[in-house]
Amino acid sequence: MADDTTTDDATVQDDTTAGDGTSTDTDDLAKLKSALASEREQRKAFEKQAKANSKAAEELQRTREAAMSEQEKAVELARAEGRAEAAREHGRVLAEARFEAALAKKGIELGPAADLIDKTRFVAEDGSVDGKAISAAVDQLAKLTPKGPPGSSGGDFGGGNGSGTPAKNLREQIREAETKGDWKLSRQLKSQLALEQTKQ
Repeated sequence: MADDTTTDDATVQDDTTAGDGTSTDTDDLAKLKSALASEREQRKAFEKQAKANSKAAEELQRTREAAMSEQEKAVELARAEGRAEAAREHGRVLAEARFEAALAKKGIELGPAADLIDKTRFVAEDGSVDGKAISAAVDQLAKLTPKGPPGSSGGDFGGGNGSGTPAKNLREQIREAETKGDWKLSRQLKSQLALEQTKQ
């Protein structure tokens, strides 16, 4: 009988151990389910945040592209304005040279008064020079300026310079003017030289 009691005690002990294992497994399973549910919630939150980030990144890219195209438009506009300004500046220089040549052709010497005439009015917005307007202005000036004696060229008094030395030719005068930095005189002399060369 003693052996039967021992066996019964062992069986009771095994049942108790088995009962504890089941409750531990149930607790572990509940913890795992809770952890899995928590991870699923976190994953959903991360996916939601990732979608929001993706949308924000796409919006930022669209904004950058729109801004870049605006910048490119601004750059192109600045380039076009620069080209137009360069064309107008070139036109102004060309109009001044043509005006001086037309004055020289008519034998008109305005001297410092030539600076008072606004030559930019002969230049269009695109930089082109209005030759007809230059001719009309010079014709008007020819009517207003006093006429010199016939055969007078308006300053050439016998080829001398009054000091007993021979007069310098136009090319030497141009070189001297450019050396001194007198670009206006240089342009006038070049116009006069061009006029003389067309007469030959």
